[in-house]
Parts: sequence; structure tokens; C-alpha cells
Amino acid sequence: MEINVIVNGETRTFDAEPGQNLVSVLRENGYTEVRTGCDTGSCGLCTVWIDGKPTLSCSTLAMRVNGKKNHNNKRGRKNGASLGRAPYS
Repeated sequence: MEINVIVNGETRTFDAEPGQNLVSVLRENGYTEVRTGCDTGSCGLCTVWIDGKPTLSCSTLAMRVNGKKNHNNKRGRKNGASLGRAPYS
């Protein structure tokens, strides 16, 4: 099935299989800055912003974000910190 998502301000159309999670669809389409960790929703490493809310992309079905805004923080990182981890003090 096709899903339409606004990723970092760009409207994109992706093919997604029923039951496929968002992190795999994003990574298959070149958004490799979205990380995977536990694949169970425990670690938060796969966190992306969907309509302004932090969302675990490994436990979110891709079809649930159809028509929504996704910001995967590619340009928003500071000092190498990722969304899934707090920067070291």
C-alpha cells in the first residue's frame, strides 16, 4: 500500500507492506539517520516526531502515519547527540 508522509518538510510517497513498522520503511527509503536498537519500543533509539509528538518508530505501523508530518531530526542534532540518548554532561 502507498502512504503519503511529510518527512522533514518534504512530501514523500512510500510503499509499505501491511504490518510493516515505520522505522523499516524510513530506512528502506534512505532515512538511515533513524536508528534501530531493541525493536521492542524499550530503548527509544528509534524515536521520531510525528505531528509534534515523540513516537517510537519501531512499534508504529507505517500505515498509521499516512498523511502526517514526520521529523526525524537529521538536521536538528547538536554535538552528535541522537534523539534516543541524552548527551553526556
